Formats: sequence, structure tokens, C-alpha cells
Amino acid sequence: MPSIVRPGDPESLVMDGVGYMVRFNGRYGAELGTPMELRSNMGTPLSQWVSGTLSLLKPCWSYSRP
Repeated sequence: MPSIVRPGDPESLVMDGVGYMVRFNGRYGAELGTPMELRSNMGTPLSQWVSGTLSLLKPCWSYSRP
């Protein structure tokens, strides 16, 4: 589990690397929750999840129209 970084902490600024982000809404019964966003750099569980997902989707993509 990642730790929380407060704004202004020296670790909160990354000048290089690859940025990964996933954003989603929670749903609580009929209520829609506030959007939640996760951001990370390379070498993290989020980057591994994104890379794995893109690999699974690669056969679905084509430069020509279906």
C-alpha cells in the first residue's frame, strides 16, 4: 500500500519517469461516489497493472478500421 504524500513534501515532485494514472468512481447502492484517482511512477504495482492490461488489449488494436 502506498503511503500518503502531503503537498509540499520534497518527495511529491517527480521530474522524470513515466506517469501512470487510473481514475474511477465508486458506487454505493444508488449513490455515485466521489472520483478516486491513483497516480504513480514506473516500477510500482500500478505501472505493472497498466502494462499488463495494455499487453492483454494489444491484440484488439489495429491501425486499420474493422
